[in-house]
Amino acid sequence: MKSADALFYSKVIKIFTGDKDFTLPIYVYTQILDVGLDFREYEKDFQKNSPNILYMKLSQKVSIDQIPQLKKDAIKEAVSLGVHLDLEEIVEKLAKQVSNFDFGACPDLKEAIKQRHKEFYEELFPT
Repeated sequence: MKSADALFYSKVIKIFTGDKDFTLPIYVYTQILDVGLDFREYEKDFQKNSPNILYMKLSQKVSIDQIPQLKKDAIKEAVSLGVHLDLEEIVEKLAKQVSNFDFGACPDLKEAIKQRHKEFYEELFPT
């Protein structure tokens, strides 16, 4: 889901919540979700040569033939190279954009953003 989808869904939400524009929080939600999905689907994306933010960030630091195929190894490499900091910065900047947003009639969206934010860190630092 990209920004055009966010615009569409914000208009749908507007039908139920009045004139409030939810484009920004829906955009933030989808972007954080996409980063998380890239972590969860890393190995599949690697095999299919599909775009993946973790892979792209690693490719900025190491040669392509040295990028790990397994997610756990890719994350370990990202942490050792400091690449995880770039990814954290992306997610934190997104979350900050809606930190003071008045979700009013749509508190579930606020909770969904918090959940995607939490899931990103669970993928980055599994226990």
